[in-house]
Amino acid sequence: MSDTEQTETFRQTVARVATRLPAALTAILSFAGVAYVLGWRQEKAYFTEFGAEWLVDDISSTRILQSSYLPLSALAVFVFFVLRNAILREEAAGDPKRWMRVDLAILYLAAISFSWVSIANNLLVLLKRESWLLLFFEGVLLAALAAVALRFVIHLIREKRESSTLWLFWYGLILVGLIYLPEKIGRAIAVIDMNPEDSKLPVVELVNSQKEQLRLLTLGQRVVYVVVLGPRVTGFPKIRPVKPENILWIHRHGDATPAPRPPAKRTVSPAQPPPHQTPTHRP
Repeated sequence: MSDTEQTETFRQTVARVATRLPAALTAILSFAGVAYVLGWRQEKAYFTEFGAEWLVDDISSTRILQSSYLPLSALAVFVFFVLRNAILREEAAGDPKRWMRVDLAILYLAAISFSWVSIANNLLVLLKRESWLLLFFEGVLLAALAAVALRFVIHLIREKRESSTLWLFWYGLILVGLIYLPEKIGRAIAVIDMNPEDSKLPVVELVNSQKEQLRLLTLGQRVVYVVVLGPRVTGFPKIRPVKPENILWIHRHGDATPAPRPPAKRTVSPAQPPPHQTPTHRP
């Protein structure tokens, strides 16, 4: 291949990449934006259970993006299975409308189950016995509803339907799933962490020993927020900002408190007598 042909091939490759680069950047930014919103919703619901929703403004963006892992995973799993099953049914049956009965049955079953689980969980909230398992189950059902709604939206795009009512219904169902799925997960994790026996929050010991057991709630921009766990019937737990230099130990709950190191002993050598100075005689 001559130099001219190589140059022309290189130019075509660069042009092809340049034309696809805006679409790739748009997809990456959209995914990052959705992940940030999901993580922010989960963290806000988490801190709201502690009575400190204002803490969501003092945490880092890294923690918010990390918190989007669970809702994104749940949505990805259901979207994958729903779309995969729909494609397989269409290829096997040859009729794209035959999958609608099955998906509608899944939709009705998930909606009815979500209603009953939500009613049961609200009753437990009134009794101060909120169940983290029911909250997680609500989140799973919301992910299933959003995935089925996405499948119907894709069908409307293929069929080029112009009914605004159908569009608003399915898009609204997707938004409901995206908004309330991370909220249910955040509340479920908070219910676990508020129980002193099941909480995964690390134990914090300050330089000045405290009678109350402190747990590490979150790291702020300049301070560390610790919480005193107790029975939920007493109200929201007490949250205290602590400077990092006032913290002595941070360890997992159930581990023994590390023993303080004894101060190093300094060996003092006896004073050496001054060297004997021989008097010098001047000539």
